[in-house]
Amino acid sequence: MNYEIKEKYLNELKKELSLIHDQPPFGTAPFEWLEWVCKKSNNSMFQKSLSVLSKEAVCREDIYKMVLNNRVDTISCVTTILAWGGMRRNNALTALQRINFWLPICEEIRSGKLSRKEAYKKLITVRNQNQMIGMGPAFFTKLIFFLMHTQKNQGYIMDQWTGASVNLLADNKIFIIKKNKKKETYDESVNDKNSEEDYENFCCFIEQIAEELNENPVKIELAMFSNGGKLKGGWRKFVIGFRKLI
Repeated sequence: MNYEIKEKYLNELKKELSLIHDQPPFGTAPFEWLEWVCKKSNNSMFQKSLSVLSKEAVCREDIYKMVLNNRVDTISCVTTILAWGGMRRNNALTALQRINFWLPICEEIRSGKLSRKEAYKKLITVRNQNQMIGMGPAFFTKLIFFLMHTQKNQGYIMDQWTGASVNLLADNKIFIIKKNKKKETYDESVNDKNSEEDYENFCCFIEQIAEELNENPVKIELAMFSNGGKLKGGWRKFVIGFRKLI
């Protein structure tokens, strides 16, 4: 399905694309992150991973290499991805306590047995069965993204920033974001009500923009994420300004 792209907003994204470089190390050092979880959970199944995890923050390329290395188990890949994404440690504690329910799905994704739509459907089903407490779509789509990154039509990260970007750029709302207006600061998170069809549409729209701009879809996703923190990127500022109006 093709969507009408709002050209006036797309021009703003183009400005961000011209400034995009490889993303530097991001998130929390995986070793430190998992070590905290191990101490809190007393779960010995993660001890082996500690011996291979980086003691410094990693970048996307580091994770790509890890996933392609057959000598690195999927648990180590998964915990590195979640640490890279900056998952809160308390959330990690609850999510990893139930890893046996969703790790086999990650194995299937990594081995190329699932499409992005199938992967999302399996993970959201486990999530809806309360066996993935602490990890919603914003984080498990990071697993999809990295574990199938070498495959054609890979899945992309559907977090609050890429999600808000797609909804801003598309003529119709492609997927659902949950607003939290109880806080003093405006906040949004990706809603669990997003189906595998919503996720597929989200990914297809990113690829549609990439085709129109003759760019790699991963670069489009990276531009949509933009820079956070104090030195926010131009696109991030643009999205924040728009979100305050809705």
